[in-house]
Amino acid sequence: MMKKIYLYIATLFVFVSCYQDFDLESYRTAPKIVMKGNVISETDGVYIHLSESWFVTDKPKADSLIGATVCLYVNDLPGKQMQYAGKGIYYGQHKKFNPGDCVRVVASAKGFSDIQAETTLPSLTTLEHVSFVPENNTNGSVNMNISATFTDISNVKNYYGLLVYAETAYWDENEELPCFYPYTTTINKENEPLFTSSYSILDDMFMDGSDSQASGIMIFDDEKISGQTYTFHIKESNFLTGMMESCDSVNMVLPKMDEGYYSHEYIRYAIEFYTLSEEYYNYLRSLEMLRDDDLANSGFAQPVKPYSNVLGGLGYLGAYSRYKTEYFYRLPVKLYLHPRSRFLLPDHF
Repeated sequence: MMKKIYLYIATLFVFVSCYQDFDLESYRTAPKIVMKGNVISETDGVYIHLSESWFVTDKPKADSLIGATVCLYVNDLPGKQMQYAGKGIYYGQHKKFNPGDCVRVVASAKGFSDIQAETTLPSLTTLEHVSFVPENNTNGSVNMNISATFTDISNVKNYYGLLVYAETAYWDENEELPCFYPYTTTINKENEPLFTSSYSILDDMFMDGSDSQASGIMIFDDEKISGQTYTFHIKESNFLTGMMESCDSVNMVLPKMDEGYYSHEYIRYAIEFYTLSEEYYNYLRSLEMLRDDDLANSGFAQPVKPYSNVLGGLGYLGAYSRYKTEYFYRLPVKLYLHPRSRFLLPDHF
């Protein structure tokens, strides 16, 4: 009993010794410009979001910086002034961004130090021998075994991201084209050595052009496969959600049902394979570390500082190339959508 008391007292002293009274105001610094943006290969423009930092004891400021002067530099070409597009977003046009282009963005605004950031567009990595093998569940849902092959460029450090999502196609009574109803997807990567040390995150800037719900983007580097041709294997599981998505076109005809019910007969699977710049990979990796930092969240360690390659400010400028492929799978059990309830139900309901 006495040993337990001594242990309790010793533990108490340990926690007391960790206590420190400090003045937050002594850590206050001048606000900085925060940059956030990606350059996407094969596009003819870039969008950059600017905001300003605020101190932890201040009220949050508007998430936009208006009136900044922003210039875009590509390789050795003269700089072009970027135009304000609203909500803190600045747009810069370029004839076409290609792999290997060095892109630099310089920004200035009254009351702030000038900032600049630089990134290089990575080469596009394509997927080959993409395979989808379904496993049907008794409740009508589908697990999809997915495999694909890619070749890592040798003698260069490469960084990748993999995004998988699924949608079911249906007809809306007011639309001539089929619409898509998103699934929430879960990726099982336990049996894939390549992804055992990968990180799954969902960054809003990463979702340009992808308006679906996703399980998160798995990011990884080429440490295990440097210079090799590799085939990865993952299993995707999906669950019906109650969210509607906008219409889109597909190169197929989907049958309409009677009495206002619309047939859900196809799932559209999409794989997006990203080759990331080193700057963007480091930024995404730091977000994952920040989210999973249990010690800092419990108050026992300093929080992880998000990566930044913005000189004089905060945030990041990154780049990526994206390869996308789709696969349509016909469901073994028809699902129906009632336009009033907007819930998906099996046909025996």
